[in-house]
Parts: sequence; structure tokens; C-alpha cells
Amino acid sequence: MSSRVKRLGRTTSLTLVAVMVAATGGLSGAGTAGAAVPAAVPNGGMLNVLDVGTQWPNIDVAADTQDAADSDFMNAIYGQLFELAPGNKVVPDEATGYHFSNNYQTVTINIRHGLKFSNGDPFTAANVAWSINRDLEPQWGNIGDANFPLQGPVVASGPYTITANMKHPDSAIIDAFIGEAPNWTADQKALTSMGEKAYEQKPIGAGPFEVVSNAASSKLVLKKNPNYWGASKGLPHLSGITFTAVGADQSAASALEQGTDQMAQLISTIPLLQSLPSKGLRVTQPPSTFTQFIALNEGNAPFDNIKAREAVAYATDAAALTKNLYHGAFPIVEDMSGPGQEFYQQKDKYFPAYDLAKAKALVQQLGGLSVNLSTTTNTAYWTTEVEALSTMWEAAGIKVNQQDNTLQQMLAITFNHTWQAIDSNWGNLDPSISDPEFFESNGPFSGVKDPTLDKLFAESASTASKSARAKIFKEINNREDQNVDAVWLYSKPFFDVSTKALIPNGGLGNNLGTVRWEDLALKNA
Repeated sequence: MSSRVKRLGRTTSLTLVAVMVAATGGLSGAGTAGAAVPAAVPNGGMLNVLDVGTQWPNIDVAADTQDAADSDFMNAIYGQLFELAPGNKVVPDEATGYHFSNNYQTVTINIRHGLKFSNGDPFTAANVAWSINRDLEPQWGNIGDANFPLQGPVVASGPYTITANMKHPDSAIIDAFIGEAPNWTADQKALTSMGEKAYEQKPIGAGPFEVVSNAASSKLVLKKNPNYWGASKGLPHLSGITFTAVGADQSAASALEQGTDQMAQLISTIPLLQSLPSKGLRVTQPPSTFTQFIALNEGNAPFDNIKAREAVAYATDAAALTKNLYHGAFPIVEDMSGPGQEFYQQKDKYFPAYDLAKAKALVQQLGGLSVNLSTTTNTAYWTTEVEALSTMWEAAGIKVNQQDNTLQQMLAITFNHTWQAIDSNWGNLDPSISDPEFFESNGPFSGVKDPTLDKLFAESASTASKSARAKIFKEINNREDQNVDAVWLYSKPFFDVSTKALIPNGGLGNNLGTVRWEDLALKNA
């Protein structure tokens, strides 16, 4: 399961979803996007963006079960109730604020006055409540549902306020909006008029851009939304954006070098990235909260036996993996936390470090070990990594059946719990969002059922104290390592590459975990 939510999570191995945070060290040779902003930002021009390995079945907030995987498109079309500011601080956007009550079990969100959808329909609190409730209907199978443990429907508690009650305290729920369907508001009137199938491909939103045309998983063309609330500030600067899916890193880089496109996302080949600044291109490394790991399903054999989990952990040389595949650019991790995440800890005393002799001995004790190791096929990145891991595990006597899946196939085996091991990545600026997804008993991607972990996650959610939550997450990390609930690999940053024709203007930078499309501009527009 990978979180292909761009920066805030975006790629695919279960190319699924999530979010990012505080700055990490940059790629050698990387540029500094956003460092220089012209005194007068030009308006106009069509920004051409290439997305490597990207798929989007549709762009309706509820029907697109990948949600955060497609967050760049969604942010541009729908806008956001809450967005990331530089430094990856969550700030209001279409919302203006919020407050908790009832010991963090009730949250009230204030909606900006005077908002309109791109077709002129009013953007109301009632519409926001309706849209969130629709997103969370079980029929959609939305990936991010688990992050919104609501007790009853969201209600419009006033003309500009919505109120949500939760089943249990959840002090991190505002962070959960980033990159998830409830952050994007669908137009109820337009959807009813158009019908769901038409709306899925050409939705109406209130973001800085509106849809001109959409060829799913191929090309999405947007134009400036004249009804955008930021229009009074001259936003967006661009006349439009064209997103085009491409299959290979080199194809995207070559198009930028030729000047036919101005921006590429999800290029992951490190030597290629390192070479691009010398060719006049800007490489931006947003802060990473993503942890790459192998999720293990303890509900199925062989990983219901801790010795099998220990065997694959001891057989995994994460340092060699990152050195050989990624030129040492990705720091190895010893638990779920990434360097940009809150409560990050670099070392964990219970981490089962690489030890081939121990791995071989455990395989012998088990009388042999056979494992299904799954990944997705949207780019060679994932299949190459799984091939390398398979070689390591086979050196310990483990028989590996590599299973390459499409994203939809991966979702299917995940949700029917037939998987054994999946090459995954996940992240969020707040671990209360990402960790339970994989390690809480009812987490959508979890292969773990541990009442102690469940209790610790609940304790974290019931307090906003940073110091208290830091202690809780240290306990969580320790327990996950003691029980070998996953095989930890490395922290993965995501990169954006752009030509000098693109003016970042605060919409793209090494300290920003997502692109703010309304702020970008083009030279000589």
C-alpha cells in the first residue's frame, strides 16, 4: 500500500493515501523553489504538468476511492476546507476556523462567507455537511473513512457552521482533512442535475480552477474559475492547467528539457533527479513524512507466527536497499515515524536490525517459509524494489511469490484481507492519522489486532498535549517493533521538477507539503 497522495502522500504501491510535514535535508543539487518572487507576478498562461505513473478513475470526491492519491487534481478543482501553509501548518481555506468541545468529541467548523461554486451555485454550510456525509457513506468504500469516526451525520449548525460529533475523542481530526475526500466539497445541486456518472468526470467545485475536459487516467484540462473566492486577490494567476499522465521518469524529464511542459511530479529516479539542476531545471523536495515499509498481515499464515515476521525482518537489509536502488538518498527508519513527522524518533531500541544468520535460523525452525509479497505496477519503482527485497529474503531461504497488481487489484486484496505482505508507504504530518490506518484493529489496511495498540491510539486521540502524545507514540513505536508488526525500510521524499518558466510564488517549495496551484505563475505569460 503506498500513499500516492502527492507529497502528502502520492505514488502507488497500494498507491493509496495520506500527508506530509516539516523539512528534511534536500536532494544533492536540488534547487530552492520559492526563494525568489518577482515584485509583480504575471497573470495568464497554461501550465503543463506531467504526472509519472498516475491513474485517476474519476474526480468525484466520493466516487474516487483513491481520494488523496488524486489530491492535486481535487485541490485545484474543489479548493479545500483546510490547506497546508509553508512549514506544513494546517490552516483554514474555505473554512475560517474551528473549535472543539465535549472533550474533543465534538468539532465545529466555521465556513467562509460568500463562497460560490464555479457555476455560480452558493457554497453553503448545508452543502458542506451534505458533501461530507456523502463521502463517508459505506457504498463508496472511501480510503480515508477510518480517519473520520463520526457519531451520526455532520449537521449545518448555522448558515456558516457545521458540527460533527465523534464516537471517541479525536484531537487530530482537523489534520485528517488534508488529502481526504471530506476536505473537498461537491456541489449537491449540480450533481443532482447532472447525475453521478457525468459528475464523476466533469465535477463542479469551488476551487481556483474548473474542469474543461477529462480523459480519465490520461489528460485533465482545467481553466481559471472566475467565481473563485481569491479572485479579489488576483488568484489564480494561471489561465489554466493541463495534467497529463506519463509512464516513465525519463519521458517526463525529457519533456521539461525540451520546454514543452513546465512541471513534472513523482519522478523518483535519484541519479536522474541529481542531474536535472545542471540542465537548468529546478528540483523541489517537499518535507517528507512518508515511511516505506512492508505491511504484514498477522491474521493470515505465515505471519500469524511472530517467528515468520522476525525472519523477514532480519532478512531485510534496508541500508543496502537504499544504497543500491536510491544511491543512499533516502534515510532508513526503525519505526513508523518519518523525519518530517511529529514525534519522530530516529532510533528504536527494539528494532530488529538486519541479521542474515538469525533469519536463516528462524526459517529452519519454521521448517521453511513461503511468502506472497505484493506491489503495484504503475511504475518500475515498485516492482524493482520488490524484486530486490525478494532477493534478500530468498538469501535467507524464504520462498517469495512476487505479486504485481494494478491499484484496483491491490485495493481488492487489501479490503478482503487475503494479502500476506505488501510493499507500502504511508505518512501524515500527525501520526494519529497514518499509524492507525495500518496498525489499529479496525484500520482499513491493518493486518494487526492488538488491544494494547488500540488503547494507546485512543489515549493519543483524547489529548492535544504534544508532550503527552510524544510519550504515547514512543510506546506505540516500541510495541510495533517488539511485535514485528512491519518491516521498516526508509523515509521516502517526493519530488517536483519544474522549468525556470514556472514562478513558484509560494505555491511550491521545499517547506511546503503540497502544491498551492492558485499561487503559481508563468513567466512571459
